[in-house]
Amino acid sequence: MTKKNIDQIKLISERKKPFEACGFILKKNKKYLTVECENVSDNQETNFEISNKEYLFAFKNYEIISIFHSHVLGDETFSKEDLGISDELDIPMIVYSLKTNNINFYNPSKKRHNKINSFFQKEKAVVV
Repeated sequence: MTKKNIDQIKLISERKKPFEACGFILKKNKKYLTVECENVSDNQETNFEISNKEYLFAFKNYEIISIFHSHVLGDETFSKEDLGISDELDIPMIVYSLKTNNINFYNPSKKRHNKINSFFQKEKAVVV
């Protein structure tokens, strides 16, 4: 993952407000991609939901490095739902707060994702 991915998350989030943005950081052929997904939640101002179709496409065609989404109104603190999704899928989660301009990173499987953890520590992100 690169700083460019984080900058892209911020740009996508700004463009999508007042709704929460969401997507994936994916990897293929040693390249990291920031891929925006459609937020299919019924309450896009305070929630995000990625369709099963987009999850399946990502799983079949890429290595999923992380799920990302934005918080428009709140800070970068993860909700119980955010952590539950990350734990259940064993995929790291990134949240970007438009309000505080801070990024938070949660890693459900720290052994598997040590490189990602070190990247976020260098970027001075909160690593949970």
